[in-house]
Amino acid sequence: MKKVVTHSATIHATNRDASAPRPRKTTIDFLKQFARSYHFEPGVNQAIGGMIVN
Repeated sequence: MKKVVTHSATIHATNRDASAPRPRKTTIDFLKQFARSYHFEPGVNQAIGGMIVN
């Protein structure tokens, strides 16, 4: 299995961005793990083409 690395970048917030709502770190971590595990198989029926690979 290929090793896939998700890189993160540091973004400097401005005063205007400081009050903007942001997702929690746990939400971001969950979405990253889901994205790493999700696989779509185009050869299968569209309704069941997406699957979680563990």
